[in-house]
Amino acid sequence: MPILFCIAFGVIACLESCVYHDFPEYVCEEQISFAEDVLPIIQTKCAVSGCHNGDMGPDLTWTDFDQFHARAESGLVKYRVTNHIMPPSYSPAGPLSQEQINTIACWADQGALNN
Repeated sequence: MPILFCIAFGVIACLESCVYHDFPEYVCEEQISFAEDVLPIIQTKCAVSGCHNGDMGPDLTWTDFDQFHARAESGLVKYRVTNHIMPPSYSPAGPLSQEQINTIACWADQGALNN
């Protein structure tokens, strides 16, 4: 009987120690503008040398709205920024701040408009 108790206690302790790690939620309280809010982030964090400035091919020039929009509309941009995949940790421009991530995510949620 004590062994059964120890096993049950161990299982419960392990389950209770598991933590769901989620990224902070964002709240879109204002309309996000591509030109005023998102593009400056792209220009300083994404469209840098060796990345989405065209160095990796002409179809990866993210300062071009149509190219960026296609990836944003598919959900790829939001997924990669909210999961801290892009920009990569080794980027010379550094990571996005949580505010920048929220801005891009809100813009995508609002329809990724060219506004």
